[in-house]
Amino acid sequence: MELLQLKYFRDAAKFENFSKVAAKYYVPQSSISHTIARLEEELGTKLFTRSGRNVMLNEAGRAFLEEIDASLSKLEKGIRRVDDLRRKSIRISLLAGTVAMIPLLAAFRRQNPEIDITFANPSDRAKGNLFFDLRVDARPAGNEKEYTFRPLFSEQILVAVPAESPLTKKKKLVFSDIRDFPVIGLWPTGRLTRLVSGYYAQHDCAPNVLVETENHATVAAFVRNGFGIAFYPEISWAEVQKDGIVSLPLADADFHRNIYISWPNDYAPSAATARFVEFAVAWFEKLGAAGSAEPSGAAE
Repeated sequence: MELLQLKYFRDAAKFENFSKVAAKYYVPQSSISHTIARLEEELGTKLFTRSGRNVMLNEAGRAFLEEIDASLSKLEKGIRRVDDLRRKSIRISLLAGTVAMIPLLAAFRRQNPEIDITFANPSDRAKGNLFFDLRVDARPAGNEKEYTFRPLFSEQILVAVPAESPLTKKKKLVFSDIRDFPVIGLWPTGRLTRLVSGYYAQHDCAPNVLVETENHATVAAFVRNGFGIAFYPEISWAEVQKDGIVSLPLADADFHRNIYISWPNDYAPSAATARFVEFAVAWFEKLGAAGSAEPSGAAE
């Protein structure tokens, strides 16, 4: 009896579907079916009742699962403890709040030089390497059943206008103030684009997008030189050079976004990963930026 057989069996009992087990382990469905069949042959009894594409534990299957589940959990815990002693690296996917995260990452590395930090990049998807230990994003990284996430900080979305613009005489802006200005820096996809587009849609129009770019410095340069206005997240863009730019809040919209750190529930974080999470949460608490983001909140 092999460990892989037991893992396939336990997941098949959980999902009640061999295809879902195959997807989890990146193997053909036939591999799952054959492995379960060998296990049943070894035990001398069927473990599942099959109904089309779905399967359900029969009486023997339920009894077998009850006996092996605790043993598998204990074995996996032991493997994780050994892995924690071995694993001294963290792979992070930075999808939002990158500028705000860089000083934190540098400080963590200075305090923990033995931990190697690497990053999951968009090009990794083409290479088939989608693994990451942690993900930083402007929304929970999926369903709560699939991911565990903690809020890092909440930030206001401000309007950047050229320092020489008449708009700088105002303390707050309303839609009529900015309606006719070209907009710079809207990303084709993402939370910020949806926020701004929805704001304009409330007034039965669409933003006049002059140029799209994901480069913060480029956005700032366009605004500084009078090409238009831009919407930007206050904390994430804190390090951007804003000379020649005035930032103003909106009086007729509550624009903000929440940044989360998350990890898959089927992955046991190493001691190094857990240390980084606590460091990150404490970092933003000291800055007074955390606390308003709730895992079940509507702001994504």
